[in-house]
Amino acid sequence: MRTSAAGIFAIGECAEHDGVVCGLVAPALAMAEVAAEAILGGPARYAPKPTAAALKVAGIGVWSAGAIAPPQAETILLRDDGSGTYRRLWLRHGRAVGAVLVGDTADAPFFLDLVAAECDVAHRRHTVLFGSAFQEAA
Repeated sequence: MRTSAAGIFAIGECAEHDGVVCGLVAPALAMAEVAAEAILGGPARYAPKPTAAALKVAGIGVWSAGAIAPPQAETILLRDDGSGTYRRLWLRHGRAVGAVLVGDTADAPFFLDLVAAECDVAHRRHTVLFGSAFQEAA
């Protein structure tokens, strides 16, 4: 979190790491920990983790994590207009790299785990969008 100016550190929207500026709270807090450790002389190193964002739009839950529509990724899509559910998972080489849930967002922790660990879901691509309960039963 060091800047090009000696003794100056930056976090959050004021910091760019590997060409990325992130305006979310969780990464800013992780950056603050690294900056504090560096200020104290410790061996600080920032390693970004997939971030997630959740909100409600007109009363409808919307959640996302990881890379959204990244280049050279394939998607798996589940859309059920009757229940108002939309789920999309982006894969690179069969591994989860991003996800979006609209409507029912109860499985957000399951999808965040998949994306954070870049889980290989190629072998269960036909069931993974049904969520955690279906995975445990399968």
